[in-house]
Amino acid sequence: MYLPFKPAALAVLLVSAFPVHAEKAPDEAAIIVVATRLPTRINTVTADVTLIEREQIEQAGPASSLGDLLTRIPGIEMSRQGSRGTPEGIFIRGANAGHTLILLDGQRIGSATLGQTAIESIPLSQIERIEILRGPASALYGSDAIGGVIRVTTRAGSETPRLDARLGAGSRGAQEASLAHGGRIGEIDYALRLGDSSARGVNAITNSASAAHNADKDGFWRRDVNLSAAWRPDAATDIGGHWFESDGVNRFDASWPTATADWKTRHRITSHGAHARLRLAKGWTSEVRAGRGED
Repeated sequence: MYLPFKPAALAVLLVSAFPVHAEKAPDEAAIIVVATRLPTRINTVTADVTLIEREQIEQAGPASSLGDLLTRIPGIEMSRQGSRGTPEGIFIRGANAGHTLILLDGQRIGSATLGQTAIESIPLSQIERIEILRGPASALYGSDAIGGVIRVTTRAGSETPRLDARLGAGSRGAQEASLAHGGRIGEIDYALRLGDSSARGVNAITNSASAAHNADKDGFWRRDVNLSAAWRPDAATDIGGHWFESDGVNRFDASWPTATADWKTRHRITSHGAHARLRLAKGWTSEVRAGRGED
């Protein structure tokens, strides 16, 4: 067989034919909060921090969850208790899932039932940026941050009014839809985002000899809404609030008291709060936040 080029050249071509995925180099001018709890340039912090912005979130794909996206970051692993829509746990550098603090718009969210944050209930369509601090941060955040901190910022309004609608479908009855509108009226920015996701799923236990065998489909559905508004008359003043809610059902198979029951888990999380940032004097800016989260 005749080769028009040398084998070494062939090897180079074969290697270059496959894409290489690497962590995006951070913008040295990017401002983060997670490392010090104060706005800080990312190139000045000594902690191990990663910033994921909206462009990278969109590249994750419509079928990806927050857990799927985070596992692409070095030092982070994820466990899922079944198919899409089931509880996900994040492990940073080997720490327990309950040792990763999740902040949603600066506010703690957790679970009294799972012992960890229900990150599967936070859709990527609602997220603007993610700041990840890998390593112990208990001195700043408490015992919840033994493994690290993940700060999630939801999408806000913009000066240019925009209407965004998306619809997708896949196998096994998977479908996803979102509708968003944001803009600015005078000195007030606003944003409203609605989402709906579901899948018919598959039979979780196919072994007919199992005591938990049920031939039904074990799918899920989730609906979410995010509303935010802020008054920004100048660069130093920001007064506003937000309301986020996610409600969903995940079906599964179990044996007690009967396998034929319609086994399902319903999970709803909410986070709402208000904030105010004011410049009280030259060189003096203060910020106060108040909020409430429910699981």
